[in-house]
Amino acid sequence: LDSTQPAAATYAEGGFEYVPGRLLFIEHRAPEPWGLIDIGSDENLRPPFAVLGAQGIVGIAYECSPHFARIRPLSHPDMRISASVERTGHFGTVKWSGPNTRFAEFVDVAIESDLKKGDRIVTDARSNLFPAGWLVGTVTEVTVDSLQFTRSAQIRLAADLQRQQGVMAVYSLHQSERDSLLP
Repeated sequence: LDSTQPAAATYAEGGFEYVPGRLLFIEHRAPEPWGLIDIGSDENLRPPFAVLGAQGIVGIAYECSPHFARIRPLSHPDMRISASVERTGHFGTVKWSGPNTRFAEFVDVAIESDLKKGDRIVTDARSNLFPAGWLVGTVTEVTVDSLQFTRSAQIRLAADLQRQQGVMAVYSLHQSERDSLLP
């Protein structure tokens, strides 16, 4: 660690540690979209960890060097995020599908959820990476699958994945304890 550089101003809140940095870019046109942030293992970060932007979640970091981390953005076709409707607490899964990096799907939501256009979708406590309550996006359209007894929605993602921005790398301080209780 270079002692001439000031340490990152990290802080802990709600069982998570937050480390500030910047999103340098996301390559959406790659077969598997990826991005780069300017913080890494020199800040004691060990993948996987969440990457949050000022407007909403950006993705998950899966690989680190001392000064950088490679991320899988929300626009990656394999990305799945546990989330819930802020207004009602009903949960589902956010997944990206389609050519537009500003929109994703919120799927497998209980049919009785009363999901509505304008509802805010936030991360929930089921996630082992994201702190609960961080904005993912806002519902723009709702559909009902009466055969599966579920609702789904198109959501406009809160974070703009097309621009550089300040981010926070976030990791759970109690992950190993939580994992020790899982079956």
